[in-house]
Amino acid sequence: MLGEPNPNPNPNPNPNPGDTPNPLCPSLPSIETMPSQKKLSAKLYANKRDELLATPNLPIDEKAWRLSSCQFGAGIWLHSIPALKHFKCAPVVFRVMLQIRLGLTIAFTENIHKCLCGLRPNTALEVTSMGTGRHWMTVCKKGHRTLRHNVLRDVIAAMYRSLQIHVDVEVRGLFAQLTSYGEHKPADILEPASALGGDKPRALDLAITDPTSKSSLDTSSHTTALKAAHNRHTEKMGTFRRAEASAGGAGLSFSKLPIVFETTGAMGEETKKWWDQMMVIASETANGCHLSRRARGLEHTWSANSWSSYWLQRISMAHARHQAESLIQRIGANQPHSVYAN
Repeated sequence: MLGEPNPNPNPNPNPNPGDTPNPLCPSLPSIETMPSQKKLSAKLYANKRDELLATPNLPIDEKAWRLSSCQFGAGIWLHSIPALKHFKCAPVVFRVMLQIRLGLTIAFTENIHKCLCGLRPNTALEVTSMGTGRHWMTVCKKGHRTLRHNVLRDVIAAMYRSLQIHVDVEVRGLFAQLTSYGEHKPADILEPASALGGDKPRALDLAITDPTSKSSLDTSSHTTALKAAHNRHTEKMGTFRRAEASAGGAGLSFSKLPIVFETTGAMGEETKKWWDQMMVIASETANGCHLSRRARGLEHTWSANSWSSYWLQRISMAHARHQAESLIQRIGANQPHSVYAN
């Protein structure tokens, strides 16, 4: 009747609003054609990366740190779930790990005016390096560099053994010449020739380098991603080439591959190629059986349930955790006596 209110002011002849021209919810066929969440997230992450790197008036050392932090391998420990011993750390250590990742000043570094190694921070780069703890990561001779190197070495060796590849660590006598500290240069990990089907074993030489060091910044590590890792790789291969030349026609009984990480945890480009080789070996070892770690009765978490995710997190966590533990110890050791007196 004229004048009576319409009981249905917004009639919808289609009972399923998902099938209308402007649906409230997309239909199932539409959902199946949409990009995956991983693909959508990758675009968001890339935009955020570009935004962070484009921050105006950013010091070049901080830009180098951020650029390195965006590369493969950096920050993978953030995916770890502390349900396994390998992924656990004390709360104070986790806090420092986050501060390192974000490039923040670490507590109590403001009291340090001289390191036990003799450095008195004078330049802006040295002051920042001390405040963020980067000084103790690779520069300082008292910064537990060898211990951190050995922690990573042992995790990588365990990874090889998980693929039923027997490797030896710290193999000496491969080079005839002595090092500056009077020893024959070892292989950190000696990979058997059968691992890749080659005719020689391969000596893996592990190294960790800092993209924010002066030497790295002088070669534009703040504008060229993984430049510090590439420099270290080149240096180590140069040593090998000289040894190879001095060996004469007989050559050397092994090949060499530097495994170089930056202090952010990022893998160098050449190291990423090695990781891709490891992925192929893992796939071949599985022999078509691609069950999850959970299905195979192996230790796992829901974010570390495949061979690659588990070992990437093991490597990343071992590096980041030891780095933070070392900084906590060194910051404490370098506090002036007046701090303890108060």
